[in-house]
Amino acid sequence: MEDSVSKVEAEDSWISKALAIQNSALSGSSVDLQSVATGLLSSARVPTAKQEAWRFTDLLSLIKTSLEAPAAQASDEVVNDYVFKEAEHSRVVMVDGVYSASLSDCSGLGKGVSVGPLSLMTEKENISMGPLGSQTMEAGSVFAQLNAACGGDVMVVRVEAGERSQAPVHVLYLSSSSQTPGGRAVSHPRLLIQVGEDAHVEVVEEFGPLKSGGAGQYFCNSVAEVEMGVGAGVTHSVLQRQEAGAVHVQATFVKQAERSAYSLNDVALGAELGRHDVTIKQEGPCTDTNMAHFQLAGRGQVLDAHTSLQLDYPNSTSNQLHKCIVSESSGRGVFDGNVKVNKLAQKTDAKQLSRNLLLAPRATVHLKPNLQIIADDVKCTHGCTVSDLEEEELFYFQARGIDAAAARSMLVFSFCQEVIQGVPYQDLRARIESQVKATLEESMK
Repeated sequence: MEDSVSKVEAEDSWISKALAIQNSALSGSSVDLQSVATGLLSSARVPTAKQEAWRFTDLLSLIKTSLEAPAAQASDEVVNDYVFKEAEHSRVVMVDGVYSASLSDCSGLGKGVSVGPLSLMTEKENISMGPLGSQTMEAGSVFAQLNAACGGDVMVVRVEAGERSQAPVHVLYLSSSSQTPGGRAVSHPRLLIQVGEDAHVEVVEEFGPLKSGGAGQYFCNSVAEVEMGVGAGVTHSVLQRQEAGAVHVQATFVKQAERSAYSLNDVALGAELGRHDVTIKQEGPCTDTNMAHFQLAGRGQVLDAHTSLQLDYPNSTSNQLHKCIVSESSGRGVFDGNVKVNKLAQKTDAKQLSRNLLLAPRATVHLKPNLQIIADDVKCTHGCTVSDLEEEELFYFQARGIDAAAARSMLVFSFCQEVIQGVPYQDLRARIESQVKATLEESMK
């Protein structure tokens, strides 16, 4: 009973304590966003398991720790560990949610592409398609609003109409750990991607620790808003490689105009608790939406992906693939994918598939693939599977002289390749594959 009471007290006071660590050095539209979000949070509560969207995401490890402002600085040596060849000169670095000009290099982006803090953007560069934070206020959770209330300057990627970035924009978020027992350093990075008519950009968001091998005593609460013009294209890769003890909460909001194409490759490997909410809204006909997710939940990890795609216009296509491996008995995967095909979205072709591997006794995955079809002239399919490896597959390898352990390792690794191979950068894929192999080898000992 006492534990229950203390948990409720922690939930009641947590938001007000989080708001106390608020960035005051803001200007313009960022101040307006902060003011609105702070007002909304005055009566908000921390999500609990009683709410359907948070039923399997226990936030106790977050709310029972004491949040504090980070105080670390990064060096070139740290950043070099994250650089990949294709984005060597198109890199933006944010340390604990704050832009670092000295560690960033955007010399290779080319004409028509602007990258930098919102406060430094000129009126000429402004191609805003709505008020700053409008998607967050419309569909964001308490954590997205907390980002708006407490975050610093917004990092902006803008591509003018008809232009194309010459290299992928690598947005690197580094987080430092608290040095206080029971403490957790907190950061609220925010990204705004604006792509003009018939323009195209590739963006990689990568999350990791400032210093690897630490305790991971930090909380990264990230938001990205994507605004797409008519005929625009965005290839979006998200790689979450936080430290084992970290808490990572991320929200991605996308608005797709007519004939636009959005592709997401989402890979979650790190954090004690990791959650990614993806909300996509169609704002015109003939759109194309692709989402691919991979989660690898190891010892003591909870990795959660919640997605929502709303289709309101005709002649569009969407394809969603979710794959999850839970490699330890104490690991847990969560997937809640909602695709809603409304009445006017005729001639829609929508596909959704979730495939899951449980490699240990009592390993758990909670799944809720959901395809809602209100239109009557559509082609829609969805499916879901949960299993261990098939004995027939293992026998095939063993019959060719490959021992059981090696066969199992090869099959498990190949399971995730369908998503990893969708990341279009060789160096980055190699980094992902290395971490996946290390996690799987540890679980198979």
